[in-house]
Amino acid sequence: MEAIGRYILSVTVASILLAIAQTLAGKKGSSAALVRLIGGLFLAFTVIRPLADVDLDAAFDTPWDFVQQGSDIAAQGEQITREKLQSIIKQRCEAYILDRANALHAQLEVEVTLRQDDIPVPTAVQLRGSVSPYAKMSLQAWLSDDMGIPKENQKWIG
Repeated sequence: MEAIGRYILSVTVASILLAIAQTLAGKKGSSAALVRLIGGLFLAFTVIRPLADVDLDAAFDTPWDFVQQGSDIAAQGEQITREKLQSIIKQRCEAYILDRANALHAQLEVEVTLRQDDIPVPTAVQLRGSVSPYAKMSLQAWLSDDMGIPKENQKWIG
């Protein structure tokens, strides 16, 4: 913004100086024509000179920077979405297992481990607490058959 202000100020000052020079030179005569010619060139140089300082490479690189930044932001968004999805699936699986355990009168704490693929699915479970042998056998079969968690990936503590 500061550069634009300086540009406008320089063009304004050049215009005022040109107007003063033309007024002093008069409207007719060879000196007036020479002042108008030199003044016009000076004003044109003042207007065009800042364009020579423009870095065209930087101006053309800027859109690619925006594209890269956009790609980075999209990747971050995808990662956040993936993490949220994993969290939701983990919480719901744990709640589902706890509901099933409560129906069998088992008081358990459940921690589900998810596969880290595009679609997170439960691959292992850790169950902690007291459970009757019948409830344990029933839960093991249910986890294996319905949840797809093999018995070797079911860790029972307590």
